[in-house]
Amino acid sequence: MYATVLDRYPELEAVADRRVAAVRTHLNYEQVVTRPKDTLLFRRTRLDEHLARRAEAAGVDLRDGVNVRRIDFGPDGVTVGDGMGKEFRGSLLVDASGANGPLFREHKAAARRVLRYRIVSVVLEAPCPNDVIDRRMGIDEDAGDTFYSAFLETGFVGYGWLFPKDGMINAGLGTITEMGNGLKERFHWFLLRTGFDDLDTTRLRAFTIPTTVLPRLWLPRVLFVGDAGGFVDALTGGGLCNGIRSGEHAAATAERAVVSGRFEKDTLEDYERMCSELRKALRLRTAGLYYFAGAVKRGLDRPFAVKALLRGAMALA
Repeated sequence: MYATVLDRYPELEAVADRRVAAVRTHLNYEQVVTRPKDTLLFRRTRLDEHLARRAEAAGVDLRDGVNVRRIDFGPDGVTVGDGMGKEFRGSLLVDASGANGPLFREHKAAARRVLRYRIVSVVLEAPCPNDVIDRRMGIDEDAGDTFYSAFLETGFVGYGWLFPKDGMINAGLGTITEMGNGLKERFHWFLLRTGFDDLDTTRLRAFTIPTTVLPRLWLPRVLFVGDAGGFVDALTGGGLCNGIRSGEHAAATAERAVVSGRFEKDTLEDYERMCSELRKALRLRTAGLYYFAGAVKRGLDRPFAVKALLRGAMALA
């Protein structure tokens, strides 16, 4: 079973915007299937603040807003410079800079060269009153009918989503890069069809997401976690739960390395072994993306055929 944040970290419910009970899937804006899926929906700023405070409580010296401009490796550790004269030294570096971050770009790019597909997404998180969100989506909190929504279209490899948060709606549209032309225009049409075309779109963001875990999750004195390690769900583009799990594995590996004073290949390869089950699960998700993309590109454009595919594939979601 593919684990969610709620499965593994139920204590995070205290900082979630909403807890919903299902995912409602639509095809060509017609509801197809609703599947139970107990899910926490977060506003990222709230979650980041919670995790930062927990890190400080555990003894972490948190330096917010410091840019990494230089990394030097020596026989005794790693030195990071901010380009403004400040330096920070440590025994090991954990890269959590994201899939498109500035660190170790060549190492990350090597994995992307063999990808069949990458995901390109446009995402908007905009203020919207809760009663407006509920009315437009059809949510009925009193009756326990809570859900987030996914939207598919025949002939389009990708999906749109609506995540109802607390006074905020997260709307987005994702597809493979070869179908990414005109994605912003398609997104505005998506907002119109779902009744959210009055949102402020000035903070609309676009980005690409790789669909594979790095073949090698470490370099000498470096571990890659979260999106930086490629721990992204190829079917949904999500990575929160995977990022936390990879971070836990990296922390355990780093602790053993620091206590033993050994930062060689054998010690850091423990991280690869700890992530093997997670890597296997994500490979299955990537295979699901390839299957879905191939089916649509081969002409699976009849609504009844897509509905049949959806009902069989929902167990993976």
